[in-house]
Amino acid sequence: MNDQAATISHAKDTLIDLAIGFGPRLLAAALILIVGVFSKPFRVGEYIAIAGVEGVVESITLFNTKLGHVDRSMVVVPNRKVVGEILHNYGRIRQVEVSVGVAYESDLGGVIELIGGVLRANPRVLQDPPPVVQPMQFGDSSVSIAVKPWVAVQDQVQATGEIYAAVLAALRARGVVMPLPQREVRLIGQPA
Repeated sequence: MNDQAATISHAKDTLIDLAIGFGPRLLAAALILIVGVFSKPFRVGEYIAIAGVEGVVESITLFNTKLGHVDRSMVVVPNRKVVGEILHNYGRIRQVEVSVGVAYESDLGGVIELIGGVLRANPRVLQDPPPVVQPMQFGDSSVSIAVKPWVAVQDQVQATGEIYAAVLAALRARGVVMPLPQREVRLIGQPA
């Protein structure tokens, strides 16, 4: 009977030691799991930037989150890196950023309307939220026009190329001048 009592006492002491040693870790893991199940800051299909990487969320597992890139590469982010990091969740749409330089003599209102027509004609460009088309910067030889339409995440690369090509074609067809940067170089000690 004493052997049985000693075995039970030893098992009890071992369990207490294990609870003290691993209890806080198990409790923390359970809390992270519960918070993760009920408080997801992103979902599959959304475009996010976190822990220095970005991409479309392909899958979320207990141990990691897989992000897909437009170059078809995959980034695996350990979930321990996700907790406590700054997260930028773009959602399911992205804003394309295109810049076009036109001559200072150009009719800016006409150019903006022309670019707006190009955007309305592109099926990848979302009309809600509306695209942004406006003068952005005075350059050395041109006025920069910001062209920022919204597209679905999966259409970002294709839409960017299509928009550049269509805007260039429309400006050329309308005769809008897109000046090349020019520099004058003078050598010191040489006559002007």
